[in-house]
This record gives sequence, C-alpha cells and structure tokens, in this order.
Amino acid sequence: MLTLSLQEVPVTALSLPEWTDPRVQVWQTSGGAVSAYGYSDGRTHWLYLPDLAVFSFQPDSREVKTFALRPYQDNIIHDVYYRTVLPLALQALGTEVLHASAVRTQQGVVAFCAASGTGKSTLACALNIRGYASWADDAVAFALTSEQVVGVLLPFSVHLRPESETFFDRNLHRRGGQEPVDNHGALRPESVRLAAVFVLQRSAAKGEQGKIEAQRLTPALALPATLAGASGREAAGDLGWIAGPC
Repeated sequence: MLTLSLQEVPVTALSLPEWTDPRVQVWQTSGGAVSAYGYSDGRTHWLYLPDLAVFSFQPDSREVKTFALRPYQDNIIHDVYYRTVLPLALQALGTEVLHASAVRTQQGVVAFCAASGTGKSTLACALNIRGYASWADDAVAFALTSEQVVGVLLPFSVHLRPESETFFDRNLHRRGGQEPVDNHGALRPESVRLAAVFVLQRSAAKGEQGKIEAQRLTPALALPATLAGASGREAAGDLGWIAGPC
C-alpha cells in the first residue's frame, strides 16, 4: 500500500512546469472548470489540484508526497488522497482501476461501473443496506493473477449526492462506508475474486422509470462499454489521470 507524507517544502520551491506546457494534461469538470493538472517527467508523476495540494510519486517508491497549497487540513487532504490520488497512483504504477462502486457477495466482488451521476454509489449503498458488504466507492482496483481477476481492497468512504443522502437514512449508509484510516493508508491487504462488472445506463425512454433490464454483453461490446463508463472521473475527487482510461 502506498503511504501519504506531508512535505514541509513550500510548493514555490518545486520545479514544476508551466501549466500551459503541452506535456501537461488538464482535466476539467463537466461545467468546464479545471479540476486537476497531471504531469510526468519520466521519473516523477505529479498531480496538481488547484487551491488544495500538489501530490507526487515515483515508480520505485511507496511514498506519495504532498505539498499543501493552503493551511494543511488533514481531513480534506486525506479524503482527496484516498478518493482520488491513491487509485490514480496505483493505476499509474501498474494496478488497474475502474471508475466504479462495488459490494462483496458470496461469489466475489460485484462492481457497478458508470459515468458520474448515474447512480453507482447509490446502488451499492442500497445493496449494503440489504446485507452486502461495501467494497469500494468510485474506485475499484483489480489485478490479474495466474488463475483469475481479483479485486483489491482500498480505503474509502461513501459519498452520496444530496438526493441519495435524503433518500437513505444517514446512519444506515454510514454503516457501509469504511472511513479512511488515520495511519496514512495502512490496511490489511485483501483481494477477492472479481465476480462481475455491471455497466449502468439510465433509460431515456418515458414511462420506463422503475423498469430494470439486464443484458449480458459479449467481450467485444463489454470492453468499450466499460471504458466509456470508466472515463467519467472529471471532478477533483472524481477524475481520471496519468495512465489512460481506467
């Protein structure tokens, strides 16, 4: 597991590129606001979240360095780290990550992949209330073994949109969310078979509210559908960066 460390060096002392440099990748929210800048100089990967912090990591290190851009706020930095930076860093270093939420079943991890706002966190929360253990919210890491695909457990907390917060009793959904630990990500490593990935889509047809349809996709259709849903990480804490589509 990667660990987070706060650096005392001011950001102004860093040799960062100009954000207009063509090598810098700019990520925007659906409204067009800049949510993050990504840059790699061949050895060090950088992630800059405006008005919050700069994060950096290297392939041969298990440390993610953090340079705060404003007075350090532990809860905000840690939430952004666990929710955004850790999944992206793991992906850049070789662990695949889907933009998805997930629950754990007797058959293994079941992930729900979709663009932001589709309802993957809401669905996972509803299943958690029905008795299925929460596994991930917004980022499902997985790895290939010689025998199967396994989901890799990461620290996370459940984030619901206001409408879903209102629908679910707060105490119920919080029981399913595993709050990020205080010791910078130390977590007992655990991997469980990835049993299924569902690609969620909202029906645009009138009169279809409440109707649920499940369709098994062929491998040729499943890959682009999964990548399309996995690329919807566009806001800080909900963005994709550095390693291509997740």
